[in-house]
Amino acid sequence: MLPGAMQLVEMVDIWAIPLLFFALGMGLRLAMEKRNCRQLAGDLASRAIVPLAFGTFAVGPLSLAIAFGHYYGRVPYVPTPEHLWFLGNALI
Repeated sequence: MLPGAMQLVEMVDIWAIPLLFFALGMGLRLAMEKRNCRQLAGDLASRAIVPLAFGTFAVGPLSLAIAFGHYYGRVPYVPTPEHLWFLGNALI
């Protein structure tokens, strides 16, 4: 990595989640110009619920099973969104 890149990454790291939600809000505002609230809610739900459900019941348990299998030798099935937690927050 470049010498100054790590300092830049550390400086921006604290702003990653607020920037994510800021961008989400900007996209929502632009989408509201072309749709009414009902259309927008249906569009957002269809775009967020399907990946969240698939990730919660297929991808999340798979990654958890790999980790548990490696460290503990047993493999539980636990539905968890893992890295897709922000989709649930965006829906709320």
